[in-house]
Amino acid sequence: MTLVKERLPGCTAQSLDGYLRGLGFFLLAGEVEPSMRAWWDEDGILWLASSRTLEDLVAAVVEEVRREPPPLRTPWRGSTGRGHTFIDVRNGAQDAELDWFDACALARPAEGLGTRSTARERSDRENNPLLGQGGSFGRSDPEAAYTDALATIGGKVGSDELTAALVATLRGEPLERKLTQQLSTSKAVLGAYQSGRATGAGSTARDVEPTRQPTKSSVWDIVLVLTGLRLFRGTLTRRPDPRARVQASFPFLVRSRPVGVGPGGVHDLRGDDAQAFELLAPLWSSPCALRTLRRLVSSAQLRLPPSRSRRLGTVAQDTLDGILVQAGRAAHGLGFDRLVRFALVAGADPRYRFAVRRGEVHARGLGAARLAVEEILPFVRELDRAVREVPPSLAVARRRLEDTLAAFGRPRPSSHPASSASDAPRVQEVLVALGLLQPSAARAVPNDRVLDAPRLSSRWFRHADDGSPVFRLARSLLAGFSDERASLLRETLLPQRRENGRFILDPTRTPPDLDRVSDPLAALVELALTALRRVEPRNAVRSGSTRLSDVAVLLSGALGREGERRLALLCAALAGVDPAPPRPAPSEDPLEVGIGADVARLLLAAQPAAAATGDDAASPAPESPEDALKRRTTLASPLLAGRVDVARTVADRELRRRGLDLLPTPPRLAPTPSPAALAFTVLLPFDDKARSALERAVSISPTTPHEQGGVA
Repeated sequence: MTLVKERLPGCTAQSLDGYLRGLGFFLLAGEVEPSMRAWWDEDGILWLASSRTLEDLVAAVVEEVRREPPPLRTPWRGSTGRGHTFIDVRNGAQDAELDWFDACALARPAEGLGTRSTARERSDRENNPLLGQGGSFGRSDPEAAYTDALATIGGKVGSDELTAALVATLRGEPLERKLTQQLSTSKAVLGAYQSGRATGAGSTARDVEPTRQPTKSSVWDIVLVLTGLRLFRGTLTRRPDPRARVQASFPFLVRSRPVGVGPGGVHDLRGDDAQAFELLAPLWSSPCALRTLRRLVSSAQLRLPPSRSRRLGTVAQDTLDGILVQAGRAAHGLGFDRLVRFALVAGADPRYRFAVRRGEVHARGLGAARLAVEEILPFVRELDRAVREVPPSLAVARRRLEDTLAAFGRPRPSSHPASSASDAPRVQEVLVALGLLQPSAARAVPNDRVLDAPRLSSRWFRHADDGSPVFRLARSLLAGFSDERASLLRETLLPQRRENGRFILDPTRTPPDLDRVSDPLAALVELALTALRRVEPRNAVRSGSTRLSDVAVLLSGALGREGERRLALLCAALAGVDPAPPRPAPSEDPLEVGIGADVARLLLAAQPAAAATGDDAASPAPESPEDALKRRTTLASPLLAGRVDVARTVADRELRRRGLDLLPTPPRLAPTPSPAALAFTVLLPFDDKARSALERAVSISPTTPHEQGGVA
């Protein structure tokens, strides 16, 4: 048996009507040829694979449509639906009509979902918003257009002409003028699905210039588009019970939010009206059978709010950043690997909605997507409820967070392996955006509201760790200074205060904007010193360790200004994350990694002295936390003030006090690191092996015991 593959350029995901046209033909052809498979290529073009040629398959579809077309009627309007409830009409429908009934509406339960009784609702069903746009579905216009199209198909036009017309429609080819006139109808119901000219993530209702639907439409377009809409059904039950609670929703319908940046990376603050929504249309790259597609779509669900009157209860009201994460996870688990975003927004007449394509969401779910749903989205939803008027600063910060959450669904670069390290930069961007959001969020919350700050778990460290020096330096600083399980920098970097064992946003605190200060690294060191001075010294816990190679990168200036800025922003974002257990770091020689003996003296003087052993009475006794804090402050403060010579003198005095026989001061031939970088390094913790390596670089006779890595 020969397998025939066919590419259908007329069925493209670049417009909603083209997407529905492809779905409609797949639904019709899958009934006459169950072995047929369909998939979408990287360009969003539909492919078919069957044992028949496309012409034979189309001929079979034409005969089936002419002989027994799928029924379509509007159950709650017109003479057939007047005086009857939707549930009664649907329960009395034939099995062939159930797909269309389920696509039209979702039966409301007799019991309210945590609200008042739905008996006060104006209707006993929830409209599918995807079908209710365009202002015509309530007047049974689709039924009239569908009936008129079937009459034309079953009329005087021959089967060969109908087959040729349908093949040309699927392939995007023009028709002869005479045949085009014969297969046209004046029943125009497809305007809402013909995507406007404006596309891209930043498009809103102001950008939309809807495609003007011609006076006449192709009968095949009407049949295929209305058939494709049947896939998005709103219920899982064959016969709804008026007393049952809603168990499903119209899948992939979400509240519209302009996630993404505009041209040139500029954040666009324009938003859609409250009634705009989006269809997250699924694409799949592997051949899929019709039965499998129906099962995948019907099993997808998104969280819905309680149904209320005069609201689109069948549209998920979560913010789109949350839905992108949820839908991405769901689609990836169900077998879809992409979701095309079609926003239906108001045009010139606000009663009508027009589809606008807003790009794709790649559903290759990251490991941190679930963490975002569990730990970030609850804070964002609570913020939406607490803030009455959104200031511009909060709108910009909120938009940045939405952008970074949407990036969780973007595909990995082909040059990167499918590993967690390739996803770490996106996770870091989410943490940075969350840290930058909190100051403006704290100022926007009214005084009579108390809003808990987001509390993130240490799992974010694992997902954000890409092995880069920027991340490792940020983690080392945060894990190095902690008060029990909370970072000491949290209350200093972010507008938070402790209250009854929890952190809440405090509008009275004004932490420096690390995204705007001229020297973010110096500001970060000052904040670290402030946190260390403010806390009780006996509660300060030093944990974790730093690689000498990371310090060498920082001191050599290899991070650059942008790297230092990102380091500061990462520290601000990670300040709310519980310190993770330190990972063992390999021992490195300071000279090999590029840390000269002059800098090694500063680093060693900031570290605690080696613990005394029972046989060596000359070893210094363990110092108190107060003395350790004073020593670090004495070294970092003059460095921040630019007095590097003073810090060197203090370091030499401290090392001689410990009994080290220092090597002669090396000549300063290499470029001197910036004082802010030096101040940062003296605050970083090192393990015993790194301390031993530093001693060998500055002393003739190191004092670290052999069992702790010293020289025998």
